[in-house]
Amino acid sequence: VEVPAIVDKDGIHPEKITPPLPKRVVMYYLYPRMVRMEMALEAFLTGDIRILKEILHRDPRTKSDEQVEEVLKEILSLPENEEMRKHYIKS
Repeated sequence: VEVPAIVDKDGIHPEKITPPLPKRVVMYYLYPRMVRMEMALEAFLTGDIRILKEILHRDPRTKSDEQVEEVLKEILSLPENEEMRKHYIKS
């Protein structure tokens, strides 16, 4: 999250945003992003590929279960994602 802040020897001190963001921005833009981030973190920490699938299912651009499976298959099959594949696909 990007917010104005003062950084000194005692740490990071966020400054208050004045005026505050409109409620609609917080409710419809920030909260959904925070939920996706929390889900992605849970997926990573647990190694549970089902959570990754749920994230994709919740995306309004996703049209089918098959699309979810294909996207994950393509992402995990990339050579640079070998470590990710091993993390989520346990043989």
